[in-house]
Amino acid sequence: MSDAQDTASRIRLALYDIAEHFVGSLPLGVKAVNSGGMPGAASKEAPLPVPARVLDQRIECHRDLHFWAGFIMGTVTDIRGQHIKVYVDALDPIALARFLIVWADQLAKLEPDDANNCADDMSKHAANLKGLAVGDKPEGVVIGRCPVVVDVDPCGATVRAIPGEQVTCPRCGTSGDVGWWQSVILASAAPPLVTAGDLISIVALETRTVLTHEQIRQWATRGKIERAGADVKGRTLYDHQRVVDFVTSGKWPEEGVA
Repeated sequence: MSDAQDTASRIRLALYDIAEHFVGSLPLGVKAVNSGGMPGAASKEAPLPVPARVLDQRIECHRDLHFWAGFIMGTVTDIRGQHIKVYVDALDPIALARFLIVWADQLAKLEPDDANNCADDMSKHAANLKGLAVGDKPEGVVIGRCPVVVDVDPCGATVRAIPGEQVTCPRCGTSGDVGWWQSVILASAAPPLVTAGDLISIVALETRTVLTHEQIRQWATRGKIERAGADVKGRTLYDHQRVVDFVTSGKWPEEGVA
């Protein structure tokens, strides 16, 4: 991945979080005031309906979204060299965030300092708003980050499993059972070459077949599967996709097939 692609991905993922948490950043502040104000408040004056720090962070985020949207409108031209004319509600921070998601690639192609400043601004606001929006402990058990590609990047939302319910990504809406989610999350995170311990987990999820370290060692010794070098700690590595194919078909795939 190039530097510009990496920067575009940072910008886009941060904007997804901003769009997701901007509204949710307000109720927590209201809850804090209603339950006695923010910790350490000593003033006898009536507190603001929302703590000042919450308002400040939301205003700062809105201001930066507006700035970068204006930056795009002032620099991007069409094939005739005319500045683009796009309507976006400057008073709606979520609309601004969605507008910038569309133009994330263009933002990443700005001068390196500008592109990095944009990515840093959006990442900072995403973290701040996400922190404000975290209220009661979410239900369910975390099973990983959603790897489903949205636009050009993985969704990245935290996926949780609640017993007896279909597992659904809170951001992109993809649904599936726990086994399916575990397999796609593991497949997206696993490098091509893995140790025997990781291989056992991957094969179990992909094929519902339980291997042992001894079985893997014997297969490799007898030439049924191939070793693929070793890691820095000297542990033997295996191409997990080719081993999965072998377990499924009983035949070691030819080079380049897996």
